Amino acid sequence: MGKRVTALAMPPSSRLGLVSAFSAFLIWGLLPLFWKQLSHVAAIDVIAYRIIWTTIFAGVVLAATRQLHSVANLFTDRRRFAFTLAASFFISLNGLTFVWGVTHDRVSEVSLGYYINPLLNALLGAVVLKERTTPMQTIAIAIALLGVSVPLYAVGALPWVSLVLAMCFGMYGLIRKLSPAEALPGLCGEMLLATPIALGWLALRPPAPFDAFINQGIGTSALLILSGIATAVPLVLFAFGARRIPYTTVGLLMYTTPTLQLLLAVAVYDEPFTWTQGLTFGLIWLAIALYAWGSRSRSPVE
Repeated sequence: MGKRVTALAMPPSSRLGLVSAFSAFLIWGLLPLFWKQLSHVAAIDVIAYRIIWTTIFAGVVLAATRQLHSVANLFTDRRRFAFTLAASFFISLNGLTFVWGVTHDRVSEVSLGYYINPLLNALLGAVVLKERTTPMQTIAIAIALLGVSVPLYAVGALPWVSLVLAMCFGMYGLIRKLSPAEALPGLCGEMLLATPIALGWLALRPPAPFDAFINQGIGTSALLILSGIATAVPLVLFAFGARRIPYTTVGLLMYTTPTLQLLLAVAVYDEPFTWTQGLTFGLIWLAIALYAWGSRSRSPVE
């Protein structure tokens, strides 16, 4: 019989990982408050500036701590480079979709994406990592899929914002789980790969190169610079935590983010909450409860 691991029984590295991962999800849950301040800037421009300033921020920290060689190692080893390239693609697409959703008053759809994500993690864990799922967990995943299909039946359209966010972050989390790269060097490498594309877009985009940063006031410029820190800090915390705690624990902690986002959508931004959304969220929450209940019957040695 394996022994169930509690937070108090965790080794120090696991406890630190738990705190780091929870902090990341807490920050992500509140970040719509920040991104709403950039609603006047096109989402693709915001993500381009995020990439550039995240690279600069991570690079400065790594240079100060004499870890730049760790980034160079990501590009000299074929396996590390493949992980870094894949992670760069998924986190960039995730970021673009997230900012677009927040700035186009679709925070509730963003929230749904991060409710779906832990269940997708469970599916990826079962298929890719060969982690066993209980019958109850399998039923939970099926109910979640039913919940996602409700908008398709009701209005003839899938909640694409939710699905893209769930898919991208699920794949990113899996890659970071498998990648040998440490948190900050890995993030710097991911952003460095995307930086030439971001710079090219901003330099060639009409009406003027780097228009939002140069021509829209010091407040906008400051927010765009801060976007690098707002991007880097939770991603580093997440990557650090994900490597030190079980992936199922990561999935459970992840519910912090969409809960806060949904509260912001309804209570702060007055977004409508239709019966279709209510049914979809209800099925997702039922799936979450069943998945958590199914997890109790397992006692793995993690």
